[in-house]
Amino acid sequence: TDLKTDRILAPILKSIQDKKATTFVSAERQDPLYSLLKGHTIIAAPLIEHNEPIGSLTIMVKKQWHTSEANVSFADELARLFSTQLELSDLEYQKKLRRKAELRALQSQVNPHFLYNALNTISYVCRENPNRARELILTLSSYYRQTLENDRYMLSLHTELYHVNSYLELEKARFEEKLSVEIHVDENLDCMVPSFILQPLVENAVRYGADKSGSRFVSIRAVRRGGLAEISVSDHGPGIPPTVLENLQSGAGNEGVGLENVHRRLKSIYGEENGLQAVNTPEGACVYFTVPAEGLPKYDAV
Repeated sequence: TDLKTDRILAPILKSIQDKKATTFVSAERQDPLYSLLKGHTIIAAPLIEHNEPIGSLTIMVKKQWHTSEANVSFADELARLFSTQLELSDLEYQKKLRRKAELRALQSQVNPHFLYNALNTISYVCRENPNRARELILTLSSYYRQTLENDRYMLSLHTELYHVNSYLELEKARFEEKLSVEIHVDENLDCMVPSFILQPLVENAVRYGADKSGSRFVSIRAVRRGGLAEISVSDHGPGIPPTVLENLQSGAGNEGVGLENVHRRLKSIYGEENGLQAVNTPEGACVYFTVPAEGLPKYDAV
């Protein structure tokens, strides 16, 4: 009955209000709980999340088994354990929300100049090769569909490379023979990587990696190093400015959707020591990072 329910709720509400364990041991004969409390004791301990009561852990103990202090202490400690788990669960949920928001921010910041250049390229190709123009329109459509509709935080390396290839196909149409691309992935290596992690690196190489003649060469490599996969993007351009390298390593930079954003994402997933590495070589610039060759980061397995 409603009256009985209200009586059962009484110790629960009191434990929540007082923020401490409460016992309910007896009732008058006319009380709806009289028959229950003849043989049992009700113990209610509050569930606390971020210093605020959000519920109650309620147990019933047979009176012949009930030692008041011991059972109240047990219920209180169990409620604290559950409260801690609830806080950890909420923290993990907030982390996942933040990662999704971060991915959405990346997706919404797809370089508008790239779209303008792609459409401009397609308009020129239309005059000379309508069939090729049609292929490029389909590639552009596929690229943006992959970018805007993808809501997965981790992808297989080959899926990520498929997305990058769509981007490079459009850039090749724009630069023609002035852009060459080399992709090498070790045999049987198909690790998991954060979604959209390669796109900013490859875009950066295409944008800034021109040599003195105006030619662009982009190399994407994924090689196994023991239990890790090392993934790199390099070019034959003038290299990364020293201030950018310094800011990247110190965390003082503000490179937006480029290197700094990738650096922050990698550190948030794999730890502070596992961000993006960037070096200048005699050939040009090279950026690289490592991920587990197999499996997922621990929090993604939750």
